[in-house]
Amino acid sequence: MAEVLNASQMQKLQEVFVNCLSENRAPDYLQIRNEEFLDMFLTAKHLEGCSDKTIRYYRCNIQRMLETVVIKGDYEEKSVNNNLL
Repeated sequence: MAEVLNASQMQKLQEVFVNCLSENRAPDYLQIRNEEFLDMFLTAKHLEGCSDKTIRYYRCNIQRMLETVVIKGDYEEKSVNNNLL
C-alpha cells in the first residue's frame, strides 16, 4: 500500500487502524474469534504492501500456532499438540 498512498494518507490509515483495533475492549473483545483477529492482521499486512506469498506464509504459520496452543479461560480448553513437545 506504500506505493499507492502518500505519507499523510498512510498516517491517517494508521490512525484509523489504531482506533478500530483499540475499540475492542472486554467484554466485546472476548467475543471476537482468533480467526477474525487473524483476518484483521492479514488485511493490515496487505495494506502495508506485503506480497501474497508473505501473507500466505503468515496465515499458514499463525493458523498452525492457533491449533497447537493451550487456551485457558471461561471457554473450552484446548490441549497442546503432543507432537510439538
